[in-house]
Amino acid sequence: MPLYTTANPTAWLQPAAVDGARNQATFWIPPSGTTDANTGLPPFWKNENEFWTSNDAHHTDVFGYAYPGTQYWNFTSDEEWRNSVRGIIQSLYPNSARSTLTNAVANGDTLTHIMDEGNMFMDWVIQVKASAREMPPIFRAMFSLVGDFSSDASTEVGMWMRMIVDGPETSAWKAREAEQNAKRFSTIDQGLTNTIGLTSSLLDQIKAGKLESLDPEAVVPYLNTHLTWVVYAVR
Repeated sequence: MPLYTTANPTAWLQPAAVDGARNQATFWIPPSGTTDANTGLPPFWKNENEFWTSNDAHHTDVFGYAYPGTQYWNFTSDEEWRNSVRGIIQSLYPNSARSTLTNAVANGDTLTHIMDEGNMFMDWVIQVKASAREMPPIFRAMFSLVGDFSSDASTEVGMWMRMIVDGPETSAWKAREAEQNAKRFSTIDQGLTNTIGLTSSLLDQIKAGKLESLDPEAVVPYLNTHLTWVVYAVR
């Protein structure tokens, strides 16, 4: 939601009548009224007299934290910030490769040769595995395709995030558990795994003339040269 509202600043909560099919009355909100972005959000108290509202919580930094990508103070303008967020959204939720290719066939564009006679194509994914013992509880791994030269801009193709925050009441217990399981984990590592779709990004490279096809003979050497990743961790 923070990413969506950042990329779409004019799309916000509109007034809605209570008692409607999609906006029923509740214990806190009586019937025959109207809810909007200034309506209180019980049971989340802002102070002893009022609740937080959607407008109050439009940016999460009022609570003392911000998600990666929504830290607007790192950008020189709102437009630069929103363009960055749109790039993150595209890497997290890229267009379907099949819909892209189906449209290509219908329009006769440069991707027509990718689909075979049975409307099949090679689908590429990144299968990632990391050590649960060695990775911190909070990390962000960014996967990108870099250019041929250091001055070329890189293209983000996917992101893997993991956020597990331990409360102070559980830290001592976890320390004891880790000590007890040290020997077992030394031989059996509880690995972390994730899968990131790559085909849509490869299609963009084909359209840009940087890759010939989705065939392994073309893709594997290309990935060996251009696929890179970096892990941002909080310990």
